Amino acid sequence: QKNKVAKETKQYKWIKTEPKLRDITWKGSMSQYDEEQTPLDLFRMFITEDIFSNIVDQTNLYAIRKKNLALKLSLEELHRFLGNQMLMSILKFPAIRMYWENGIRYSPVTDTMSRDRVISLRSFFPLFQ
Repeated sequence: QKNKVAKETKQYKWIKTEPKLRDITWKGSMSQYDEEQTPLDLFRMFITEDIFSNIVDQTNLYAIRKKNLALKLSLEELHRFLGNQMLMSILKFPAIRMYWENGIRYSPVTDTMSRDRVISLRSFFPLFQ
């Protein structure tokens, strides 16, 4: 014989009311903003070198833990890799390897990193898989 447990049901009564409007205007300041700043300067206001350093450290640790691989990713290489990924998102080829193929080689990407290194690094960043 199965024990039946009585389920408690809650009763709700819906009341029609006007929504309460909240003030969502931004009250901060842009004291560091200068009209002559580049997009990279603005990007660096939010993504600091400390964040990049942490990404390098955590990626290297992940490579050792998950694949027993000494990835040896450096801060400079991370910058080049992310720059490559941004370029590759603008000029999209059907396959990653095509950027390095003769005849259609895209030198802004291929001159900064080898094909195998890009493919290897992409395996450690789920965003690029």
